[in-house]
Amino acid sequence: MAIQLDFSADEINKTIGGRLYSPIQDVVGTDYTVGIPLTMTGGSEYPFACNGVTRNFKNLPSHITNMWDTVSNKTVLNEFLDTPEIVANLSFMIDPAASKEGIVTISAYVNETVPLLIKSINVHFKGDIEKLTGLLTFYTGSETGFDIKNKGVIFTVESSLGAEIYDTSIEIYRT
Repeated sequence: MAIQLDFSADEINKTIGGRLYSPIQDVVGTDYTVGIPLTMTGGSEYPFACNGVTRNFKNLPSHITNMWDTVSNKTVLNEFLDTPEIVANLSFMIDPAASKEGIVTISAYVNETVPLLIKSINVHFKGDIEKLTGLLTFYTGSETGFDIKNKGVIFTVESSLGAEIYDTSIEIYRT
């Protein structure tokens, strides 16, 4: 005697695919290049932009079509079946205006009308042109009190000194 299940084979595959693998998306942008960088004034916060000219998708289940919205420069996490912990690895080149050491603050916000800070990290730079990378981890569950999963996360950068940044990229993955 055959048993009738309340869900389809597609729903089973979607669930298994969404939980067995760690989806990763690498996104590289050309918003700012060495010739046309983002010029930052010290102490001012700027949106982290990455237009996704180059994209690499790894281990994305078929129901997850994208993890980065290039128009709004935000994460897109509403396709996840559960409420996972997400890691965002933001990278860029920095050229300080003065040959001085400084700090870049990278912040993650819930994408609300008035953005809500999730967390900030500080990344030190030495006063020379160099590549900086900041790793932010955040949880998208409703227990946080925010609708992170559906609203997405936006990122900002702020330099303690004047600087130019270019060659932005972001890698987003679920742990």
